[in-house]
Amino acid sequence: MKLNDIEPTPEARSRFKTRFFTRVFFSPVRVPEPELCMQVKERYPTCYDIMCKIKGGVNSNTHRDFAIELQRAEAQIIFDEIETKINIHKA
Repeated sequence: MKLNDIEPTPEARSRFKTRFFTRVFFSPVRVPEPELCMQVKERYPTCYDIMCKIKGGVNSNTHRDFAIELQRAEAQIIFDEIETKINIHKA
């Protein structure tokens, strides 16, 4: 948000989050890259490259695969955390 001169208000944060997720995580890989993608690439080049590969590269119709992988990873983290807490309470 700082790089884009966006005030840190709850409303602005919500709008930025929607724009960020839409353009960076859930859109096809594009050339030229949107500004937000270039910012992510500059800061996290390896992660950005992997993300683009999972999406299938430029002009791919498989960009939704990345969103699916994110959901799987998020679910695994949540389930691991729940399992850990359940096991702690069983002991």
